[in-house]
Amino acid sequence: MNMVDILEVVVGGLLIAGIVTWLLVFLYSHGIGQLKNYQRAFDLSPEMIVLLHPINGRIMEVNGRAQELTGYPPGDLVGRSVLEWPNLPEESKQLTLQHLRKRTSGERVPPYEMEIRTQAGQRLVCRVQVAPLIDRQGKVKADMISIFDITDSKLAEERLQQMLGDVEKYNRLMVGREMRVVELKQEVNALLQQAGRPPAYPIGEASGAPQLAGEATSQHVAACHPENPA
Repeated sequence: MNMVDILEVVVGGLLIAGIVTWLLVFLYSHGIGQLKNYQRAFDLSPEMIVLLHPINGRIMEVNGRAQELTGYPPGDLVGRSVLEWPNLPEESKQLTLQHLRKRTSGERVPPYEMEIRTQAGQRLVCRVQVAPLIDRQGKVKADMISIFDITDSKLAEERLQQMLGDVEKYNRLMVGREMRVVELKQEVNALLQQAGRPPAYPIGEASGAPQLAGEATSQHVAACHPENPA
């Protein structure tokens, strides 16, 4: 996978997550005329959608993607507090609680990341968006939690950072190598000067073909110290 492929995975996942959440909120807010479309989008969403009671935080409904992603059937989830989600890591519980408190106090909750575990114990990194479902009368009917599996995107992002780190490391090595070539040229010039000969490299020259540096250095050092001096 090259860098372009990695970027497509990372950016593509974030775009899909944002668009689906916006679409569901839009359809729901437009009332009875769009409820069928809302329900269809809810059922077919590539994201796991969880509807929470806006006051007590209990799970009211989940879409089919929830079972596909986690392995838990709706009956194991609906009616529970979201904090009772099976196998939810403690850190994710605290993060969820923190954001639910913000939401119930009327604050906007920005997208965030957390870890969940599937029924089989697999670790998933997810991007979470929280948005209120508001009817045409302006009443909050539910808090919609959109959970998008970004595990592949996170792995791609880590790979991208590793590649960028490798590039930076290579650049530092090359800069160091070029500096060493300059030092060798200066040493050659100094030896030639001691031998009463003109410098082989112009003063201030800071570049050259690294692959020829060793060869040129050997030739000029030999010239400074001939085996049979005249």
